[in-house]
Amino acid sequence: LLSFLTKYISKIVFRSFNILKEFTDCFESSENSGPIGFLKFLPTFNTSDLRTKAVSKVTSKLRDRRVITGWRDELYPVSSAFREPPDFLLERAAVTFFGVKAYGVHVNGYVIRSPSTDLTEAMGKGNVAGSVGGEEKPRLRGREEDEEGLFQGSCKQDPIFMWVARRSKTKPTWPGMLDHIVAGGQPYNISCSANVLKECAEEAGMSDDLARLAHPVGIVSYENVDPNVGYKHDVLFCYDIQLPEDFTPTPMDGEVESFQLLPIQEVAKLVANLPDGTFKSNCCLVIVDFFIRKGLLSPDWPGYLDLVQGLRKA
Repeated sequence: LLSFLTKYISKIVFRSFNILKEFTDCFESSENSGPIGFLKFLPTFNTSDLRTKAVSKVTSKLRDRRVITGWRDELYPVSSAFREPPDFLLERAAVTFFGVKAYGVHVNGYVIRSPSTDLTEAMGKGNVAGSVGGEEKPRLRGREEDEEGLFQGSCKQDPIFMWVARRSKTKPTWPGMLDHIVAGGQPYNISCSANVLKECAEEAGMSDDLARLAHPVGIVSYENVDPNVGYKHDVLFCYDIQLPEDFTPTPMDGEVESFQLLPIQEVAKLVANLPDGTFKSNCCLVIVDFFIRKGLLSPDWPGYLDLVQGLRKA
């Protein structure tokens, strides 16, 4: 456990604990006979600024030792609750190593086409896959299935298409995988709505007027742990934006390689059949939430309750 004074901050894996306790100029540690150890900031670091400066020296050294990789030069606020003043600021690449909760925004960009639209116009290609937490996901099957075992849903009357991005192969995380049209971490000192506008412009070339059509629709959250990496506790603020048929997103900042517009049945097929492959895992949660909210998955589907409850874990 990581804390300062009497305030709990996060859980850390033993690897992180054993590495961080070396930094006696920043932390003091105690180890119980059981599986729980405690790591605290030294009492002299009694302000957010002092803790930020102290932990920055630690993370810089860990970067030089290649313990922390994928450096972003982007600070995340660390606090016990969203919107509380930060206990300290932490380099984004170190968030999982320190086991702190992180936040982000994901935007479902979709198009509703008239029934007369030729579906082949929007069909994309590629083998797409992924997993969340190493667990097999329930197949998206129901009583009314098409020949491929996918839902029919309301999109039979009003075809829904979703824009999908292919991440740049040079990204430090999830290179080359499929992603939302717009998604990004929630950095310090910016609101979620302002972050959505920023990411829409930077990642997809949307104008502010168009991006303002994105509206919040809830959250998904999840937890995962890798003893060699750390605890991952993420909360994703979900947004929907219905895009005009004549809009085509444009990669702007080098983080996205390309975009493709897929029928929602094809997106469902990619999410439901997930061998090892190329779909960024947390996107699947946001997309399944989209299916549920749009009525494309109903309570009649096997595993519906488990699926809904599993979208909010952290």
